Amino acid sequence: MLLGERVTPPEGYAPELLTPIARRPSKSVSPPPVGEDCWVGYELAWLDARGTPRQGAALLSVPADSPAIVESKSLKLYANGFYRERFASTAEVAARLGEDLSRCTRSSVVVAVAAMGEEWVGWPLEDPRWRALAERWPSGPGGARAVAADFGDPEAINLDECAKRAGWSVEERTPQSTLLQQMEGEVREQRFRLASFRSCCPVTRQPDWASFYIRVWGPPFAPESVFAYLMGFRTHAAFHEECVAQIAADFAEAGAERWLVWGRFLRRGGWEINPVRASGGDWLPQRWWFDPRQ
Repeated sequence: MLLGERVTPPEGYAPELLTPIARRPSKSVSPPPVGEDCWVGYELAWLDARGTPRQGAALLSVPADSPAIVESKSLKLYANGFYRERFASTAEVAARLGEDLSRCTRSSVVVAVAAMGEEWVGWPLEDPRWRALAERWPSGPGGARAVAADFGDPEAINLDECAKRAGWSVEERTPQSTLLQQMEGEVREQRFRLASFRSCCPVTRQPDWASFYIRVWGPPFAPESVFAYLMGFRTHAAFHEECVAQIAADFAEAGAERWLVWGRFLRRGGWEINPVRASGGDWLPQRWWFDPRQ
């Protein structure tokens, strides 16, 4: 693992740097969650066939059930190595990323790449999922995209505002499903959002900040208990993907019948991760919203 280690940046294309990390099993959830880990890379650079520098961005979708995730520092070092590699086309850049990352995660990673001022191209070419991925940033690098602190849902319970008004304090504790307390009331939908989520890298212990959107169906949860539970991650050491998977599993264990958990982690080294887990495909986000801080 390259995290926490002093590493000499590669002088060129170096796929051997990509480091897989086996997904740690979370609590058993039935049916198994669906979703993805959406990576966004803002500082991708390469040379075209003539040796002219090109710059752009990349969108990567790693399936939630992949046997492995890619260690973030290794991905950043690997992608930085493209800056002096010649490619015949942007499509070749996408294919190289897709093939290498699929091999690393032992899954089918979908990729979309766009050079500045150009349209997205994707890999695999015959897979329609890359077009859906590109729609999250239709205008491409340098252009506008859908940004909303509230995830496009202004009616969702803003846990940060609730805490401010009610004076909820932070208590250092381990996040456990028992912290999620249900209230009396009819089964219904609830939607929560939080902009102050914090966890820690399990290797470097550096803080990871994120905004979260949680949608559940079932007996209602007390908002203060949801806030207390999420604050339990402030010193919790886990990768981004693991935090989202645990939150989904804990809500299911606490009584949620259907659920969506969406985390938007802030970027480091030019890349950010946005893991999404849901109880079914019909509960996945219908539109993508970026955090204003991303």
